[in-house]
Amino acid sequence: MGKFISEKIVIYDWVSFTTKIHTFEEAKALIGMEDCVWQSGKGFNGYKDRLYFESISIHYNGNADMGVWVEMSGQGCRAFEDLGHGDYDYIFNLIIKYSADMNITRLDVAFDDKGEPQVLPIEKLFIDTHKENFVTKWREYEYIGGTKGNTIYHGSAKSDVRLRIYDKAKERGFFEGVHWIRAELQLRNERAMSFIELPGAIGEKYMGVMKNYIRYITPSKTDSRKYRWKMTKYWENFLGTVKAIKLYKKVGLEYNLLNMNKFVFKTCGGNIKALLRIYGVDRFIQKVNELGKITNPKHKKMLLDVDAINEVKNIRPGKWLDSSDVNVYADYMINRKFDKDELDEESEQCQEQQELFDEVDEALYLDYANKERTKRETRDKSVMYTKYEQYRIATMKSGEIPVTYIDYCMTENLGTKENNENDNS
Repeated sequence: MGKFISEKIVIYDWVSFTTKIHTFEEAKALIGMEDCVWQSGKGFNGYKDRLYFESISIHYNGNADMGVWVEMSGQGCRAFEDLGHGDYDYIFNLIIKYSADMNITRLDVAFDDKGEPQVLPIEKLFIDTHKENFVTKWREYEYIGGTKGNTIYHGSAKSDVRLRIYDKAKERGFFEGVHWIRAELQLRNERAMSFIELPGAIGEKYMGVMKNYIRYITPSKTDSRKYRWKMTKYWENFLGTVKAIKLYKKVGLEYNLLNMNKFVFKTCGGNIKALLRIYGVDRFIQKVNELGKITNPKHKKMLLDVDAINEVKNIRPGKWLDSSDVNVYADYMINRKFDKDELDEESEQCQEQQELFDEVDEALYLDYANKERTKRETRDKSVMYTKYEQYRIATMKSGEIPVTYIDYCMTENLGTKENNENDNS
């Protein structure tokens, strides 16, 4: 595994809510996952029945006043982001609007500190917690060290507000030197409701809770009153970093063709093989076609990506994508008019599909995508880019590989400079 890309993000890592105005079938549609293959099981906490899929549970058949309970764990949130509509604000606004019949019971909001520069130094936090170099509203705290890294808790397990700071890299089993620290707020009941009702960006809301509950401090040699001690530099930096985050990050399942292959052929492969023998190939395909149109937006997007691959294969017949085709694929992605964040997600997906691209050099793609982003705002009005497009299309049709836009500009500018010098002479 390579070095982590630096990323400072806020994510939702647990969402649990109840509704008395939706049936369990309507609850699936509420999160945009009615087309998923749900399994049936026994319910919990007074509910007799449960539907579950990818760490998402929908509990139903409880007492008359219990309604339906939707619970998404961390992996469930990732599935909701990738396989559902992924719009937390839509759900939160419904809960606020119909608060008499809908209630949020748990909400985990996490800040992830990945890569350099480090925002949360877990070793310093562990030492300062041990020395009680903090001021807090919580009465209980705990710190645990072990082979899976250091973990710090503020607040009890029964508290409506609890903070856990831990080494996510060690928990995941990553090698020494990888920095990934998570600071996770667990909010329940009224505190969870208060969070979604707060105005402002996600980072400001998260920071507001943190500032209200805890700050790590540097001991003073002249003042014995801890509440007057200065905040540590790392905690001040942490709060400032979080405040600047405007939107929560949809991490997703990294759901791509490789994951689909793994799910279909490894998880369901035996069932498919049996059905092929029972129905035969033609009848099996007929039954698949009877399922109707593809409605899942992630599947639709995947088909668009495959169209791009096929476009390249038509240009270079009989050949799968390799590093020389990256520019063509990147052009396709950029020309789909995604905004910057969506383009970043596409870049990540392109990296994750290296096996499909026959060992694509991801550095080449990232370099190309970054260059494209820098000129994005002006390129549509650029005469130079129009000339480059004509050159690129003509070059590809001839079976050759076009140079990048940046290299083309450098060549053109050099030629113009030489012509001007000749004219002057």
